Amino acid sequence: MSQRLFAAVAVAALLCACGGKDLGNQLPDAQVQQDATVCVPPRVIYINTDGGNYIPGPTDSTTNASIVLSDAATLDAYAGDVPALINCVETAMADFNVTITTTDPGDIDHYEIVVSGSGSEAFGLSAGLSALAPFTCEEQPRWLSPVFAKTPISNTQACVTTLWSIGSAAQLSHDLECSGPMTFAQYCGGSQPMFRDESTACGDVEARNCPCTGQPEQNHYQQLHANFGVACNN
Repeated sequence: MSQRLFAAVAVAALLCACGGKDLGNQLPDAQVQQDATVCVPPRVIYINTDGGNYIPGPTDSTTNASIVLSDAATLDAYAGDVPALINCVETAMADFNVTITTTDPGDIDHYEIVVSGSGSEAFGLSAGLSALAPFTCEEQPRWLSPVFAKTPISNTQACVTTLWSIGSAAQLSHDLECSGPMTFAQYCGGSQPMFRDESTACGDVEARNCPCTGQPEQNHYQQLHANFGVACNN
């Protein structure tokens, strides 16, 4: 069974994009519709497969700081098929107002998903964890989340865990649907994981209310539209 660790952090207010309205912690009743005359800059998501050095401090993707670290840590580069990983992530995120990049955006606000060839122990955590994401019900504009894709791991599983990290940034919770990227159990879907437009029960090993909405179910697709907005080229 996959295990993921959450750390509580203080974060900024929720932002919505590309014609989407601020829905706070409420899921939309219908798909957020794009206003063709309003198209704000997309959320930048940096998929870092090169690894790097990380320091303790308030989580900040521009300074490589993580609130969970007590000592400096070094993460190795990802040894898998990087182009295939990026294609998988881009395909899953194509309907949302985001830009996926493999180039460090520097000091501008961005999410950073560090897909590393290291195990979780390199980040000062227990061995065997697949990823780490700050737990928050609000927007964190400088989100940083390591994915521990230590060999051997399939490219599909690396993609699933990367998408889980992105979903966590958008306040999605673990759920009980093993064919989707927010599963806590072993992923059971196809080679191209997707955020689907259907309701799934929140929970880890058993059903529980989604922590950010208090509802028993979540809809990945609708919540990502509410948080990121609709892709402006659709």
